[in-house]
Amino acid sequence: MKNYFHQRIKEFAGKADFIDVRYEIRNKKHIQLVNNQMETPAVGAMSGGFVRALYKGGWGYATFNDRSQLADMLEQAVKQARLAASKTFRLAPVKAVEADIGLQTIHNPLDVPFADKVGILRDYSEIALAHGGTVKQVRAAYTDDETTKYYVNSEGTALSQKGVDCYFSVAVTARKDGQSQFLHVSNGSSNDFHMIYGFEDKIRDICKEVEQLLIAPKVKSGTYTVIADPNLGGVFAHESFGHTMEADKLISQPRLRDTLKIGRVFGSKELTIYDSGRETGSRGFYHYDDEGVPSRKTYLLKDGVLVGRLHTRETAAILGEEPTGNARAVDFSYPPLVRMSCTCIDTGRYSLEDMLADIDLGILAIDSHGGTGGEMFSFSASKGYMIRKGKIQELVRDVKLSGNLFATLKNIDMVGKDLVVHESSGGCGKGGQFPLPVATGAPYMRMRDVSVGGE
Repeated sequence: MKNYFHQRIKEFAGKADFIDVRYEIRNKKHIQLVNNQMETPAVGAMSGGFVRALYKGGWGYATFNDRSQLADMLEQAVKQARLAASKTFRLAPVKAVEADIGLQTIHNPLDVPFADKVGILRDYSEIALAHGGTVKQVRAAYTDDETTKYYVNSEGTALSQKGVDCYFSVAVTARKDGQSQFLHVSNGSSNDFHMIYGFEDKIRDICKEVEQLLIAPKVKSGTYTVIADPNLGGVFAHESFGHTMEADKLISQPRLRDTLKIGRVFGSKELTIYDSGRETGSRGFYHYDDEGVPSRKTYLLKDGVLVGRLHTRETAAILGEEPTGNARAVDFSYPPLVRMSCTCIDTGRYSLEDMLADIDLGILAIDSHGGTGGEMFSFSASKGYMIRKGKIQELVRDVKLSGNLFATLKNIDMVGKDLVVHESSGGCGKGGQFPLPVATGAPYMRMRDVSVGGE
């Protein structure tokens, strides 16, 4: 198939400065149970491709489902590019590569019968439903997505890659007197179906905790020292810092680009943040991105100093930097954008006890129910605990953290020793493309002077 794409591209030699073709074959299964009742499962296959042509700075695009349409779509993309031409050709140079990468798994989810996957979700649902009390809804879901990707360009790169992404979640909702609270467990992997096993005790725990949240007091609004657990810390790294360091955002916002100059100090020496597509087994793992550039580990902030950003070949050329292998599309019907992979706050040198020791009044914030990132961020923790005189005390709810990204980076004064990677069960959204498989990671970290909204 790579040869077929290569031959078709050759037919348009000289009509564009650059042409590439992505073609994907996907098989996806999605199962969802609500209170152990099966909703209509989504099981299906799809295939198709995306063509790009670049001519004197103008892009042309076309999508196709049948390979017999490729020549017509190449012609359409080239015509669009020539009509859009307005400036010089700009793509950062990369080495042409040829590779065929097979599926590499520990326990392949594709080998597990559909009925067995349903059975695991039913077992988890039954555990939660047996709790009774105020637990009124249990939503259990599982998805796996098998992909075969082909990538060929006019510079000589020709790739085929096989992969699989799988993840599950169990969400428990408790209700009483018009109030509701929910907690969830989730996990995912790019190489191991066994990531789904062993959550029985955790599900029992969240059933108890979600009931306690119903009657827990709301946190009192104010400014606190906050310790974020690894899940919440990872969300902060992704949503606030990671998206800000995607180079297409910097290019579209000159003021932000002027602020985020390489070499500028933005945090304490305790703080290092990186993005890596090389974390084997992570949902953010891949060998080559959707421009045929090898994935890599890219440091963004090192010892508090800004040292890098995330790029496609085009954004790298505009800013005069190297491509980082972060051109990713959610599927063949979209163009690749600058996207994260596995975004982590690196390990530090403190224990949780060290962080607690000198806090007179603070909050331990656990996990995340989502929020908005960027220069001004706002996140809702799944739950929180008050810290009083160095001790973790009562449970509190409605813990909403907000602030300015750059001020908060400088106020991170302690980072823990043990990094925990969280495999997002949802995925990342950007530019209408959702859900892209990603992961986040962090140790515990301590932030001074955080605005916390509550009661």
